[in-house]
Amino acid sequence: SSVVNSEGFLCLRPGCGNFSYNGEPGGYCTPICRDMDPPICMQMGCGKPTWNHKLNDYCSKVCRDTRVCVRPGCGKATWNGNPNEFCSRRCRKLGPPHIPVAPTIAPTTPGGPQSTLMEVSDPYVLRHFQDFLDATHKGPPNNWTRDRGCTIHGVGDPNCSISCASANREPVPSGYQVVKVEMNMNPTLWGDYIKARDAIVQECDDPPAGSLPYFDLQLETSGFPDLGKAVGSQPVVDQCNEWRLLHGTSRQACEGICESNFAVNLAGSGATWKPSGQSTGCPLYGYGIYLAERITKADEYAHEEGPNGDLCSALVCRVVGGRAHIITDSHIDIDQLQLDVTSGRCDSVVGDRVTLLHKPFKEVVIYNCDQVLPEFIITYKRL
Repeated sequence: SSVVNSEGFLCLRPGCGNFSYNGEPGGYCTPICRDMDPPICMQMGCGKPTWNHKLNDYCSKVCRDTRVCVRPGCGKATWNGNPNEFCSRRCRKLGPPHIPVAPTIAPTTPGGPQSTLMEVSDPYVLRHFQDFLDATHKGPPNNWTRDRGCTIHGVGDPNCSISCASANREPVPSGYQVVKVEMNMNPTLWGDYIKARDAIVQECDDPPAGSLPYFDLQLETSGFPDLGKAVGSQPVVDQCNEWRLLHGTSRQACEGICESNFAVNLAGSGATWKPSGQSTGCPLYGYGIYLAERITKADEYAHEEGPNGDLCSALVCRVVGGRAHIITDSHIDIDQLQLDVTSGRCDSVVGDRVTLLHKPFKEVVIYNCDQVLPEFIITYKRL
């Protein structure tokens, strides 16, 4: 039997985390992983099925022709123009090839999931993230909500009425400037997410009796399916409403979520309006994971931190929405919404308060944390 090379490349199978049987790129760890369905694209970091469902092939011409250094976070061209190679001897000698460039380890819980936050240095990728924020920013006039806050009472003060908050609106930034992008290399969360996505893909293809039918839903972020591809992030998958969405919070919370994923029971503890004397409020669509298609909405829940008090953090999450239940009015039965999801009638809720109510933003609500993968942390400044 072959000896696994612990200094080599990881198994092609997404979520596996073991090393390839011979330590070489484009291979599997064992015959068990190799023979699982479907066969996986030979391009390291892709994870998509091969185009012809056969071993030792690629998912597409794009992956076949990709010539980017295999070290996560590098982004440079391979030294010889071939796929699955390093860019240079220097990059090859940085350590095992699955170790990213300049990793920083987030605090972890002993025995629990661990995340490695890899800072992205490729200028092209950083520019793509800036384009992402620019495209998802909503300018005036209709871009303020109560969760942005009041200049007198701040955010979430039960003594502040809606008329007071509206008359004393906290200004909405004119834009956002990317300072840093980090990729979350967490194999545990990735494995949980892949399992949830695979199950939803099957239900979208053949919806159970009595459930909502599947339809493709385009959101403001849908124009960026390949975000982060140059540093190893996979493009979003078709036919299951896989989106990249935003979630603003504190830096500490971002790191905790990258380590252990979201805690649904913490919904309502942020900028949600709270009754007097209570630390949490009931969110509009019940307790779930709230995600935004626009950075302007996500930014309402971010905190200005850092040495100069001017750095904010937001997660870019990979989300599988599957069969979405779209809510377009103000008549919301929270218990029924959550029952629809837990019973399998739908996979997510999209609060569309834009189309009929003419409010500024839509929100996506997920009630199962395995349907969300915190993939990147963006550090940015408000303009």
